[in-house]
Amino acid sequence: MSSFAFDHCPVEILHMIFEYLSGNEILHSFVDTSLYMNKILKSYDKYNFDLTRITRQEFDFIFSYISLKRLFSIILSDEKLTGGQIQLFLSRYSSSFHRFTGLRCLTFRHMTIDQQKYQLILRAFQQLQNLRLLILDQIKLMNIHDEFTEGFNQLNEHCLVNIIESPHLTLIPLKTRLQYWSNSYAIRHREFLSEQWSQVRTVKFSVLSVYEFRINDFLSALPRLISLDMNTEDREKKSFLVNFDLAPNLRRLTFPFDESFTYLTTRTGLNTLKYLKQLEIKIYNCNDPLFLNGNQWERFIRNAFPYLSKFDFICHIPDEKNLSLDSFRTRFWFEEKKWFVALTKYKKFDGLKLLTVPHFNNDMEISRTIIETTLPSCNDLNLNIRDFHDEENHYDIPLCFNRYEHIERFHWEKISSFALKLNRICNLNSVKIVILPTYWMSFEDDFQKVLYLLDSMPNVFKIVFSEWPYMKSYSNLKCANSRVTSIELPYLFKCTIHSDYSDAFKGIFFHSFPNVKHIVINQAEIKLCYQFNKYFLPWENLSSLQIKCLNSAKTKEDENRKYNEWKEKFFNEILPQLTRRVFTFSDQLDKSKDHVLSIWFGQTRCDDEDDGISIVSKKTISCFQYKKCVLS
Repeated sequence: MSSFAFDHCPVEILHMIFEYLSGNEILHSFVDTSLYMNKILKSYDKYNFDLTRITRQEFDFIFSYISLKRLFSIILSDEKLTGGQIQLFLSRYSSSFHRFTGLRCLTFRHMTIDQQKYQLILRAFQQLQNLRLLILDQIKLMNIHDEFTEGFNQLNEHCLVNIIESPHLTLIPLKTRLQYWSNSYAIRHREFLSEQWSQVRTVKFSVLSVYEFRINDFLSALPRLISLDMNTEDREKKSFLVNFDLAPNLRRLTFPFDESFTYLTTRTGLNTLKYLKQLEIKIYNCNDPLFLNGNQWERFIRNAFPYLSKFDFICHIPDEKNLSLDSFRTRFWFEEKKWFVALTKYKKFDGLKLLTVPHFNNDMEISRTIIETTLPSCNDLNLNIRDFHDEENHYDIPLCFNRYEHIERFHWEKISSFALKLNRICNLNSVKIVILPTYWMSFEDDFQKVLYLLDSMPNVFKIVFSEWPYMKSYSNLKCANSRVTSIELPYLFKCTIHSDYSDAFKGIFFHSFPNVKHIVINQAEIKLCYQFNKYFLPWENLSSLQIKCLNSAKTKEDENRKYNEWKEKFFNEILPQLTRRVFTFSDQLDKSKDHVLSIWFGQTRCDDEDDGISIVSKKTISCFQYKKCVLS
């Protein structure tokens, strides 16, 4: 092992550098660079690992290379890239969580908790006595009757809890623990009204009806609230009859409004929030011209908010009128605050919109319809636009507002688009995901154009097929893309157009994109799922496979029965024929109540391994041990 430049740096300097990096980045950058660096890595005790996008081999390496006592924060997930990861983690360390002495923050994401997993979680919480923050993100309960109450009671008394988009969890046991709560569903606010929530700092919620929501009683129950994000799906009324005097410590506020400017500034108590640093207002049915006057906003903000650094608003103006932006071009807006606005004629809305940019300019349709803006340079106008739709773009006309530098998702609508033309309007270097159009690629020439254009996007790692490419042969393609590692496929069901998928699978994974490690099949008919042994998938290189199963059964019972029958055969008969690798999986229901099976593959199983259940086989599922493994 050769010497390394960082070998001359003191340990303290290297630890300071590590504080700005995730644990994943630290290991990826410095492992085995030198003996000195390896010693430093072993001694560092503030590792923060996000394990939601890693391979199974990387997961095993991290927990074998780093001492458990040196892990400071861990994020685990059962989502499509790491199905069964949480179960694996809980099973592997069920009797040794006391060794995680340095763990302060633990996050579970996209997890469905059944009774077996719940018992493992209780055991973990009993041992993790140094834990200070538990984050539960999109958690569902299945046949758990106490709604996680007993689980919360097992936590250390100093441990706080953040709950994100998890309406199944009861909140009452958390009156002294809950710190952050986010729920975009219709909230159960009566739980809040019955208690005082002494630790809550941040709340983000949506309600169905403004009239039924007792907002002032809600705020009275949150004495230490510093961040509030309110929204409503009420079509008749958008404004909460709120008194912000009840939340004097607010630093950040987002809320909808449809009353007058005078009502906003004098009757809501908004002007009493002297510590406010960030303010966002969505103004519906703006009939008050004072909202459209920059001088009025300036006077109000100067008098009410001495610390306000970020201010964003959007006004829906129902009538088209001549509106000047000169009042937003004063020294206050341009030099002191550096806040800018734009006026747009949005196609989906009858009238105009006045909005702050770049914050609310997050859609290409808004950007295309901007009439006027106070931004001195258009370079920053589209900073928040991440999705590019290749439609209605006139590449041959002079461009003003339509240059997009930070596009991550490219929705391709025109096969005839060339990289040279696209480069004028979009920064292809920033593109990470390409979504191919619905009706396209009847011939090899179209698919060849796709591969050529992908060569102009060096950071693309994922392709989404909206439709199957129908071609006679893939062998004539002149180039393949080796950078794409993730692919989403469309439906998998019998149809008259494409009754045999074997050639399509082989063409995509062996000729066009040979390095794919993650596959998602968005819709799969159960009958065709029995034919996976006929499909050419890169089984030996796969890190994850997700299948959303559809069934035409008449009743839910029949659907569940047929799905379970297929899953049993898939794990016991089909998968062992295709690969000899260990795996874990998660089996969940999506919003439409369809089964989603996510499989996370590990290392290849050796022939001389013992077939009996050992400690290792309880931690990982082998394709040959599905029935015997505790994780099934």
